[in-house]
Amino acid sequence: MKTVPAFLLVFIFYSMGHTQALFEQGYLVNLSGDSIPCLIKNQDLKKNPQRFEYKLTGESPVQTGDPHNTRAFGIGREVKFIMQEVDVDASSDEIEDLDLERAPRFSREKVFLRVLLEGKGSLYELDRRHNVRYYIMNGQGLIEPLVYKAFQVPGKGVAYNFTYRSQLNREMACGSSAKSIQDLKYERTSLVKYVKDYNVCAGGGFVEYEKQARPLKFSARVFTGINFYSALINHRKDPKTGLNVGAELEAILPVNKSKLSVFIAPAYQSFRSDPVEFSLVTAHLELSGLEVPLGFRYYSYLSPKNSLFLEGMFVYDLSFTNAIKFKEITVNENQDAFVYAFGAGFRSSRFTVQGRWYQTRKFTSVQLIPGQLGFEKISVFLGYRLF
Repeated sequence: MKTVPAFLLVFIFYSMGHTQALFEQGYLVNLSGDSIPCLIKNQDLKKNPQRFEYKLTGESPVQTGDPHNTRAFGIGREVKFIMQEVDVDASSDEIEDLDLERAPRFSREKVFLRVLLEGKGSLYELDRRHNVRYYIMNGQGLIEPLVYKAFQVPGKGVAYNFTYRSQLNREMACGSSAKSIQDLKYERTSLVKYVKDYNVCAGGGFVEYEKQARPLKFSARVFTGINFYSALINHRKDPKTGLNVGAELEAILPVNKSKLSVFIAPAYQSFRSDPVEFSLVTAHLELSGLEVPLGFRYYSYLSPKNSLFLEGMFVYDLSFTNAIKFKEITVNENQDAFVYAFGAGFRSSRFTVQGRWYQTRKFTSVQLIPGQLGFEKISVFLGYRLF
């Protein structure tokens, strides 16, 4: 059974490599200005993509959009990117990579800018590996970078170029904004709030694009399966099978496109080993109790209704009977224990098939027989979702 964890690792890499991200209903705008409904590959667009994949229909071939053939694309009110040729700062924000120049190192590039807020005042974001920069649309309708840069001053340490504050004061001043801009931070939350307040003050409507909150979802299953035991008695292994029956409550977390969940799955288990001969007597191992796994699960979707998953958990073994039984005496090992376990499986809309490997459970208080006493276990389950 020591080969089982290696199998699970192979399963992890295979499933992650052979599953595909889902395509969500969205749109793109081509170079002619036509808005085309399409399915856009869901890849958690956290950074600004250089390209994206889409399909015109569910059965169409996958195509690629980039700044040279697409004006814009988006998924509802959750995310929107527009193609623009803008000044891009190549300066790094990493302390060890700061240069001595106060001015940004601009180059002209065609990029996809993330739209954070659109209105009389609009705000955009460009997230690159070495820095994050923000852009606004000025009074002439042109998109310009909000200038911010950290740089080294020999003998004095790090200094900062806060030109973005004067830019915002020039382009988006309204009400008490001049006072609030003095301490305005160069980060998404602060800039979105400032531009939003400006739109409200200026009396214009606006649209804010943000990741839509996904509600916490619950799921309940009943399951049954077979436990494959290997009883460890007197330096030998005795393979046995036993029944496993239980129920599971799972909470699917509203993060990472609902790919993560936590669960608890209490189940009843029992088995009895064959008799083992000693010098003068025979004995056998009996086990019954409730196992209570508490763990996490990661889903990789094959389709909206089908997915592969991996799971890891701590398992609390609540013992009813853990005993070594001789002909005339019984030695109880009724000690509750914690072990860990790993599993993998397949889930459809209603059914679940999965396998699970458990850490070896060792009995410690029984000293009447030589060698190791305990058992190893792997399990195979079939589950049915109630809701």
